[in-house]
Amino acid sequence: MANNVAAEQRPKPGQVVEAYAASARGRALIRRDLVEGAKVKAGEKALILCEANAGGIDAVIDVAREILGDLRAEVNVLRVQELIPLKAGVAQGAWADMDKWHPPAEVLDAILAADVILDYTTNSRGAQKYNEAFHTISSFCGKRLFAYRAVEAPEILSGDPERPIACPDAVEYPSELLAFIADRINDVLISAAEAGAEMRLTNPWGTDIRFRALPGDVCIPRGGIRSFPDQPPFGYVGDDGNRLYVALVGCTVTEDCHGTWVTRHCSLVGGVLSEPMSVTISNGQAVGAGGGPEAARLMEMIAGEECRVHAILAGLNPKAAPFRDGRYLLENKGAAAGVSHIAFGGPGLFYRNGGWGGIGNKHFQLGDIPKISLWAGQHALIDEGHVTMLEDAGVRQEAAKYGDPAVLLKQFDWPAEV
Repeated sequence: MANNVAAEQRPKPGQVVEAYAASARGRALIRRDLVEGAKVKAGEKALILCEANAGGIDAVIDVAREILGDLRAEVNVLRVQELIPLKAGVAQGAWADMDKWHPPAEVLDAILAADVILDYTTNSRGAQKYNEAFHTISSFCGKRLFAYRAVEAPEILSGDPERPIACPDAVEYPSELLAFIADRINDVLISAAEAGAEMRLTNPWGTDIRFRALPGDVCIPRGGIRSFPDQPPFGYVGDDGNRLYVALVGCTVTEDCHGTWVTRHCSLVGGVLSEPMSVTISNGQAVGAGGGPEAARLMEMIAGEECRVHAILAGLNPKAAPFRDGRYLLENKGAAAGVSHIAFGGPGLFYRNGGWGGIGNKHFQLGDIPKISLWAGQHALIDEGHVTMLEDAGVRQEAAKYGDPAVLLKQFDWPAEV
């Protein structure tokens, strides 16, 4: 009986998202997405793509329609059963054998007839990089395809509809301050890359990789944070760039990468793993994996495809705590300071299987791992999950423009066990 009562009290799927959409903070963030991100203007034709059974996202769509009406845009809604299907056994966020998939004619016609497309379907974020049709729509047709930004980083949500946003200080963090911190870190990364210095990333789970990058592959300008209102419309609007409160630093491509990445989550084999998986990287490629049954499956799935390291990124938001009740959230998007992500596969014109091909395929992530340490040459940029640049005198001076530096630059505390 106790278990039945507990199940009845547990929030139903979508309830927290519905509460988020109903909250003042949630509505403000949805509006920022539409105004700052999608740059919707009066008189434009806005297409909302969504699934027939969208769950809590329906509440977000209702708010978006209301805001678009306030902006005097012409709004159309197209509901589909599923837009871009997931390959069996693959979690959302991975792209496996979907590079040639083509959208139905009615969807393509509706997209081409619109000025801006607000795609709230589950599996389309990033399609502009990993699917040829959507790459063409965005790059060559010039459509502003804005994919699945209902909640920028799901780990921001709590499990309680009465308090849907777990980290309100994270979503309200001054964007320009995050961008400033990212710039200071990028300065160090670029200098290290120019000198040919080795980067090193470790964490308590056993990850230990070393890599080098070219200065032009250090990313992302200003950590990907949006500048409002001066920033022009951006191209890959479904991409992870141009964010509201998730700032990332690192590199998009490595010149050399070797070592071991230990994870408890992998999107290509379904998400959360039955036991930790250790992936061996040599010359920028995944060459072996050990752990549970998912390890062998991963190597089978990437056989015949040169899956090179595509991105090594670290989060910077000091208020985005990536855990609930002391437990690390395995399915997070890397918003938090001291969390890192590595991806394989590649976007755009990608060198694979011995030649230049189309867009990247077999793109996947090896989870976002916690409490990292990151060195650029001799410079410790992140020390056991703590961003050392938060203590920089110049950063403290900049923070004073937005509030008390002691408060703004105080990072969340990591639990003893992660």
